[in-house]
Amino acid sequence: MFYLISLYVSVIVFIIVVSFGNKFDHSIILLSVAVALSSAGHYCVSVATGHEELLMAIKLSYVTGIYAPMLTFIVICTICRIRIPGVIRLIMVSIQTVLYAGVFSIGRYPLFYKSVDLIVNGTERYLKKSYGPFHTMYLVTMVFYVFASVVVALMALKKKNTVSRFNVEIILLSLALTVTLYLVERFTRLDVELMPGAFAVSMCLILVPLVRIYTYSVYDNEDFVDERWGGTGYIVFDRKLKYMGCNDFATQLFPELKEWEIEKKIPGNGGRFNTFLRQPLMTYVNSQEKDANVTRSYEHQGENYNCEIGPLRSRRKQVIGYYVQVNNITELIKGQG
Repeated sequence: MFYLISLYVSVIVFIIVVSFGNKFDHSIILLSVAVALSSAGHYCVSVATGHEELLMAIKLSYVTGIYAPMLTFIVICTICRIRIPGVIRLIMVSIQTVLYAGVFSIGRYPLFYKSVDLIVNGTERYLKKSYGPFHTMYLVTMVFYVFASVVVALMALKKKNTVSRFNVEIILLSLALTVTLYLVERFTRLDVELMPGAFAVSMCLILVPLVRIYTYSVYDNEDFVDERWGGTGYIVFDRKLKYMGCNDFATQLFPELKEWEIEKKIPGNGGRFNTFLRQPLMTYVNSQEKDANVTRSYEHQGENYNCEIGPLRSRRKQVIGYYVQVNNITELIKGQG
């Protein structure tokens, strides 16, 4: 029953990820696929009766063990705004794929398992295994990726203006849960393997920051995609007016944004934003009519700027936040005479 529940949860997570379409990075989709396939494999192991059936189920169950630590690391880097070069990703995938080829040698060559048997004692069913060299390499890569993920998360704590502290705490919680359950499984004899449930729950936890990031990110939101690299500044807030991020051009217009903390209220100290835009934003948020965007202009150091304030909406057209769009219109005004 435990494996079946883990399978159901992992499939639901996969459906949620797919429902976001191309908003999510492909690594997130692959991770959800790996967790679902592995959960199916563990369930098949629990109900296997023949030796060949058992071996095939074991090979399927290792999809998560081989690929999930690497994919989780890539996803955590995505959350923490750290870019992994394509060449490095290719090397990482190649190493894990070689290890998974070792998994497929189970039952034929003593690379991953030297031997494996299903022991049935009344209602108790468990695997009796002896490990080969590839299994040791697999453990080394798993420890490496867990350690690397923790390092990236801890480094992100210092980047308060780029990464939400709440998101980092969710990451550390999911890592702690997975490692703890793995150690419990390794050092105690249980009737079930805990890792399918651990990865399913970890995926649920990681989805929380991912959904928030892809909902409010200037660089991943389709509402801003057309002009995100141009001379337009975008600043995004959630419904409670917590700062959710901005693009690079906005930091040129409002240097104080580099010091603002993600998912925190707008600081009350000075700065260009508080001088020119805070009051119009507050007025718009407190107004009853939010269907239409509002615009205003202001001048700073001889430069003219146009500001637009509008709502961010969910797929159900509910207001989930607000954006501020700022353009330098000095040259436009000069061109008009």
